[in-house]
Amino acid sequence: MQRKKVKVSPQEAGQRLDVFLSRVAGVPSRSQAEKLIDAQKVWVNGERKPKHYEVKEGEIIEVEFPEKEEIKPEPLPLKILYSDEFLVVVSKPPGIVTHADKNHRKGTLVNALLYHLGKLSSLGAPERPGIVHRLDKDTSGLLIVAREE
Repeated sequence: MQRKKVKVSPQEAGQRLDVFLSRVAGVPSRSQAEKLIDAQKVWVNGERKPKHYEVKEGEIIEVEFPEKEEIKPEPLPLKILYSDEFLVVVSKPPGIVTHADKNHRKGTLVNALLYHLGKLSSLGAPERPGIVHRLDKDTSGLLIVAREE
């Protein structure tokens, strides 16, 4: 488990705890911040607080991040329609998940992209390298994927 401590600045005082956390590096969104709070992985000066708690200047907010499982490249078929040094456009067939989540660690479009391209942009959540937008599992269509920041 990785832990991070952050001190509340005068400018951040008065923000809701979930909003404050969503601006901390490693927390990609307010909904992810809320999940960390609900999972009791967040402390304010050593105490657990609800998401609507308003942080105060000087308080120390500590967050415990779960270990991330590495996404592994897989030799899955991939139809690349366009590629340059910055982006790639792929045709996503129905039935394949775009990126990893808690239920899908293998067989995703990201697993295939990592196999065929080697490296993707590191922007976004770790489970979504290079993913600019997504399509639902059963939806087919074109996806733009970032290769570089």
